[in-house]
Amino acid sequence: MSSFRDTSFSQYYLAQQVFHDDELDAVIDTLRRPLPSCFRINPNAPNRASIHEALQTEFQFERGSIVFKDQPVTPPQELPWFPAASGAAWQVECGKSAISKLGRENELFGALHRFLVLHTASGAITRQEAVSMIPTLFLDVRPGHRVLD
Repeated sequence: MSSFRDTSFSQYYLAQQVFHDDELDAVIDTLRRPLPSCFRINPNAPNRASIHEALQTEFQFERGSIVFKDQPVTPPQELPWFPAASGAAWQVECGKSAISKLGRENELFGALHRFLVLHTASGAITRQEAVSMIPTLFLDVRPGHRVLD
């Protein structure tokens, strides 16, 4: 591993004995990877069906056919654990800045970037980390409830 091993971060976790010495490298590698770009489709958006269809068809490509920083990029994938009644949730296995940069280099990603920007601006899509989508599934908000976020 690089000099990251010598940082106070790694020394702290080694001292806590949270990880075995050989596991720390894998943890650090995972932490260095950018979070996937996630978004959910507003279930009340009048065009939600066409957005869903476009993500399933227009923006699909063969894994490995697009590469960013020596890593294959996966096409948009629906998050299977997100309930359809709440809309739909999707992710692209690269960060938001990667989508923008790839959009300048690749016609398909340029179209995907414009698609996301357009539908985010209209309120049909909300960008949100997948982990932040989980609490709302268990909160069970109903009419008349008030939620402080």
